[in-house]
Amino acid sequence: MMRSERRWALLAVAPATLGLAVFVLLPILATLAISWFAWDVLTAPRWVGTANVTALFADVRFWDALANTARFVAASVTGGLILALAVALAIEGLGRGRTIVRIALIMPICASSVATSLAWRWFLNTDFGLANSTMGSLGLAPVPWLSSTEWAMVSLVAVAIWKGIGYDVILFVAGLQSVPTHLHDAARLDGADAWQRFRAITLPMLSPTTSFVFVIATVRAAHAFDLVYVLTGGGPADATLTLTVLIYQLAFQFFQFGYAAAIAWVLFLVVAGLMLLRPRVPDLTE
Repeated sequence: MMRSERRWALLAVAPATLGLAVFVLLPILATLAISWFAWDVLTAPRWVGTANVTALFADVRFWDALANTARFVAASVTGGLILALAVALAIEGLGRGRTIVRIALIMPICASSVATSLAWRWFLNTDFGLANSTMGSLGLAPVPWLSSTEWAMVSLVAVAIWKGIGYDVILFVAGLQSVPTHLHDAARLDGADAWQRFRAITLPMLSPTTSFVFVIATVRAAHAFDLVYVLTGGGPADATLTLTVLIYQLAFQFFQFGYAAAIAWVLFLVVAGLMLLRPRVPDLTE
């Protein structure tokens, strides 16, 4: 690359780099600094060292939130991956209706998370929600979707999968289009059925796409806040309390900014660890 081209390239990426530094890296470093202090905004920060971190080990709500976050991430990521792959395979078999289905899948992504969460809260309301009204007309008993400790997490996972499935499907469709068709043709000539072709050809070829979707879905689920806060607020009885909601409560309801910052770093390290532990897969399409 010539020097003038390098200069223009650096100039082109400068705004994005500056935005990343100001709005991502700087807040991360500020959160790390705040985690060493006890600070309620109204008074001057007080140095406490590792006291905020050690307090985590004795905090029952932190461990409950960590367990709830793990369950939410595991269920929504696993269910979302399986359903998104199934929908992508179904779309590949469609004809002219493929574009319409893609548009329908993109709509939840484009809609505001708060607005869609409010719509789902009305839909799943125990007393006047459309879900229970429909079940009542069929002679079925109402279900406390959001007010029961047994059903609240299930409802959150279902809505989270609905919200993110469109993006995952688009990625899987792109991955399916990169699978060489001659491999399937050769397998058909050898007498392989659809399931055998999927297991031996499609699934291995989709390994890079699956790994990427796993990363995106894991980060999305671990950082989910608006959906959880609007639908349940972490209740009932902390049954859906996640780390993001706990961080919000500690920082903006109890003004324990130092302790909230320490938990935020725990969440950051957990997600980073998951990214490092994800399986490395070769790109078989090359």
